[in-house]
Amino acid sequence: MLLQLHEIFMGKVRGKTPVSRKTMKIIVDSIIEQIHAHYFKTKPNGHANIRATINSNLESFNEKEDKNVLRSLNAILRVYGSVFSKSYSDHDTDYEEFLKNELKAFSKALTEHTLFKDDVNAKKIRELWPHE
Repeated sequence: MLLQLHEIFMGKVRGKTPVSRKTMKIIVDSIIEQIHAHYFKTKPNGHANIRATINSNLESFNEKEDKNVLRSLNAILRVYGSVFSKSYSDHDTDYEEFLKNELKAFSKALTEHTLFKDDVNAKKIRELWPHE
């Protein structure tokens, strides 16, 4: 997961075209599933249910870093429909904003978590935004 996120942001830094929306959707779906399973020990059951689970359980987490990861995941879920919907025809602006805002915030929250303190890819991602 962190390797994929690093590759996405390195591509953006180098001015390369970001991964396709279809590929990004696969990556984001995988992230959602992994984070949900880690925190709630169940398989996710729809984005609305995941958001409800996060919202109803957020305060039960004691660590600020856990809350930050879950809040940023919730932000991804909030815009997921407009970014990845097949019926919406003009995704370019939403997609770029998603990369710049929600995905970046999630990546920062995840790489600042103590679980990933010594992870090589987390360190590389943190180096992309040293003063933010």
